[in-house]
Amino acid sequence: MQKHFELTLQRVQNFAATLSGLFYTDRLPVELSVYNAPDRIPYAQAIQAEFRPTQLGERFAAPWSTHWFRVQMSIPEAWAGQEVHFLWDTGSEGTVWEDGAPLQ
Repeated sequence: MQKHFELTLQRVQNFAATLSGLFYTDRLPVELSVYNAPDRIPYAQAIQAEFRPTQLGERFAAPWSTHWFRVQMSIPEAWAGQEVHFLWDTGSEGTVWEDGAPLQ
């Protein structure tokens, strides 16, 4: 136990207050579908493929296999003017595409 409990408690509360802006508290569901490509394929071919529904937590084939994901969501009007982030950790490398062009 700290010698100066009240002082330590106040410091911890002040520090915690600075972290509050680092958490994403508003969330919404997304609709995920996947196409398990037979090999590396171009964007034009991938968007013509038949995607099937998938969900978070599903595991996919061997390392170095190629999977294309389609993500659909609706941003609420209440979020207008706010910065919106899509957070998704695939545990692998990937490219984000929009209208045929790689974004990231």
